[in-house]
Parts: sequence; C-alpha cells; structure tokens
Amino acid sequence: MNRTRLKFLDGLRGLCALWVLLSHVWIARYGQATHDGLLGACTNWLLYSHFAVDTFIVLSGYCLMLPIKGPMERRAAIGFYKRRARRILPPFYVALALGLGVALITGAAAITPHRLVANLLMLQDISTSWNIYDFPLWSVAVEYRIYFLFPVILWLIYRYGVRFSLIVFTILSYVGVWVIWSYEPRLLTMSPQYLALFVMGVGACYLATSRTTNDGFLKTALVAFTIALVMIASHPISRLGCQDFGLETPWIDAFVGAGVASTLALLSRSRTPTLLDARPLINLGGWSYSLYLTHAVTLTLIERLVPPHSQPFAAWAAAAIGCALIVAYTFHVFVERPFISSVRRPSEYSVPNPSGSTEGSATPSRLTERTSPDPVRAGSAE
Repeated sequence: MNRTRLKFLDGLRGLCALWVLLSHVWIARYGQATHDGLLGACTNWLLYSHFAVDTFIVLSGYCLMLPIKGPMERRAAIGFYKRRARRILPPFYVALALGLGVALITGAAAITPHRLVANLLMLQDISTSWNIYDFPLWSVAVEYRIYFLFPVILWLIYRYGVRFSLIVFTILSYVGVWVIWSYEPRLLTMSPQYLALFVMGVGACYLATSRTTNDGFLKTALVAFTIALVMIASHPISRLGCQDFGLETPWIDAFVGAGVASTLALLSRSRTPTLLDARPLINLGGWSYSLYLTHAVTLTLIERLVPPHSQPFAAWAAAAIGCALIVAYTFHVFVERPFISSVRRPSEYSVPNPSGSTEGSATPSRLTERTSPDPVRAGSAE
C-alpha cells in the first residue's frame, strides 16, 4: 500500500529553527540595519525571520491534527491538555531558569517581581519589557494558550466543515487584532492573528487527509502566499527590519499562513522528494524546540563573554552557532527528550496520495485521539 511519509514536516521545522538562529546571530553583530549591494542581497532576508513564527504556528496546528479521527470528547480533551502541559512546560521553565541565571550573572536584564511573575505565568508576550530573560519564549506563551481552544476547533470542523471554521476563527482573530489596534497597539505582541494561522494548519491537515479533497482548492490558496510576497516586496525593510511592517504585520501574517498551510497540504499529498526531506534538516527538526528555547540565552552569554565586534564576524558567528547547537542538543537530551519518549513523530504518520491510498485519513468518526506529535515551536527575530 502506498504511503506518503511526512518527514518533510520535521525538515521544515529544522529549516525554520536554523533561520531563527542565524537571524539572531546576525542581529547580535549588525542589529536590525539592512545593507545595500551584494551584502544586502545575501543577508537582508535574515531580518524577515519573524515569518518563521507564521510557519511554526501553522505547522503546530497541522501536526496536532495528524492523529485525530473525530471530535474530541471531554475526557479526551483533558488528556490532551495533560500531554501538552507535560510536553511543553518542563522544558519551558528550565529554559526560563537558564535565562534568569544568565541575567543574574551578566546583568543583561533586571530581575523584578512583576517581570518574574509575568514570565512564570506565561504572560511575557503582553509586554516587550517583560520578555527579556529568554526573549523567544513569548511565542511559546501565545501558542500554549491557543491549545486550550483545540477541542473547540475540532468540534467546529467536524460539525460545520473546514471552510466555515476558518471563516469563524479568522473573524474572531482579526476582531481581536482590531480591538487591540484601536485601543492599545503595543499589545499586538499578543498576536491574536495566530489563532487563525493555527486553524489554517488544522484545516490543511484535515483536507490533506481527506480522500475527497480537491487539490484545486489548495492550489488556489497558494495565491495568498503570492500576495504576501508582493506585499513584502513592496514594503522593503529598513532600519528596523521586519518591525517596519508595524500594524501591517497581522495582515501579512494571514497571507503567509494561508500559503504555508496550502503548501503543507499539497506536499503531504505528493510523493515527490524535496529539500525538506534532507536528513540533516529532519534530524535538526527533532530537537528544534530545544534550539528555540535555548539559543537566545546562549547567544546572550556569548555576547557578554566575547563581544561580537571584538572578533572577525565569520569566526564569532561560527563559534556562536556551534555553541548554540551544542547547548540545544544537550538540553534536548537531558531536559526535553524525557518528556517525549512516548510521543510519535510527524514522520510516523501518513496521508492518502492521489493514487488512492487513504490510510491515515481524517474521517469524521468518534475520537481515536492518540498521543500527539511534537508541538512545533514558534520563533521570531523580534
């Protein structure tokens, strides 16, 4: 029986994690400034690593949907919440402790009661002044809150369909964006638009595993990705990089998310190998959560010990990247892996392909929700 392997999901996760790491290494030396000429053409793309957030959020919804066979009952929902907490929170808090330790040692950030409480409660996305001990953790907080709506998302999809659910959650997300935009734009770091992107990922997985899906619908969705690229190209980054998008970012995120979601669904239904199937990227994707959690802390410590401008950038960057990878893999082995020993990887699932295999399809039967694949972490250069 033909089976479409989904190793490319890990490959994409690894590629995005690497993008975030390279971005932060570059910013540590050159800040958010862009460059002209050949240097700019080769490096300015690093400042767009915010869009790794979009990819990670969509991937998260996609991967969590893979083992689902129907609406989630109350008992299954409670089990889902327990597994998510066990999978995400222990590494999160260990990484936060490392960030606090580095802050104490180097004086990189002041440890105040309100900042500490905000980080412990996973509220550091509300204010950039709170999100300073391990700055990528803001997106973990955003995504973790979205998980609480996962049973509701499933119920709506199986009750009313993917398209209706996408419309509902997109409206809810952007009503949230509009409210924040109207009254306190600084709170847009809470990123309510990511709920819509998460549902895009869930919906894309549902469509990819459906034997009746019309690929024309998915291909049409790629037009959104093209629109996003045009919007980005017409608004080039400058001193602040991707932050230049400002209040336009939530709208660009929607187009990028739609493009990523439809691409995932099409790749899942295709048997053609891509760069994302490369073994190094797949392996990196297996511990990308650890890399995301720890790389900023590692870079902060390295910056204090060996300032980026004190050495040739190539040598400093190579050392910083090497140290970040070593620390992340060590963290994965001793902190993250004990909590994922029984978790199935995305590559262990299959979806139907055009030749007719329907194994692994998501049909609207009662729940047979099994252990979920690893959550995909969001990452940002901000």
